Amino acid sequence: MWQSMNSGDIAGMVVACGICMTIVIAKAIKARRESEESRLAAQLKMEMIARGMSADEIERVLAARLSGDSTLAGTRAYAGK
Repeated sequence: MWQSMNSGDIAGMVVACGICMTIVIAKAIKARRESEESRLAAQLKMEMIARGMSADEIERVLAARLSGDSTLAGTRAYAGK
């Protein structure tokens, strides 16, 4: 089989395999990242619930987190209940 293939055919197969591997690896990395983000979001929510934060406070924190606002403007510091 390999004897009947010229170097151009082999190079094409190598390129095609490389592209397929790149796509598979990229999808695996994306899935792993999304899984980790989901796990961290669930952990954050559980910690806020354990602290006794209200649903409004949790919603504000999550909205600020999703918008990228690191200062959490408009929220007050949590004072234990």
